[in-house]
Amino acid sequence: TSAEAYSLQKEVLDIEFIVRSQDLSSQGDELEVFQNEPNPFSDQTNIAFYLPSRQNVTLTVFDANGKVIQAITQNFNKGINEFSLNSEDLNAIGVLLYRVESGSSSVTRKMIMVK
Repeated sequence: TSAEAYSLQKEVLDIEFIVRSQDLSSQGDELEVFQNEPNPFSDQTNIAFYLPSRQNVTLTVFDANGKVIQAITQNFNKGINEFSLNSEDLNAIGVLLYRVESGSSSVTRKMIMVK
């Protein structure tokens, strides 16, 4: 049986299966940040990113008003790494923004926390 997904208007949507490669030879020379998974989330979410070299990375989470909810800085190795966030530590719900910074690169994305 083939898999199907439906919109609220009962339209059939395409389903795409994506596998992140651990083969670092295909990655670029820049910071690459992936969408958090799962999204939306209620308990925990993971934010994966690719680093071209070992370096310090800062994750900053903001609420919709731009207030900093959490900031974490860690040193990571070259390759694909991730931050794990628990909803208890964020103490917020709704649309949140997260920014991943490393060196002179910075990427900001949205995520949704539900209760």
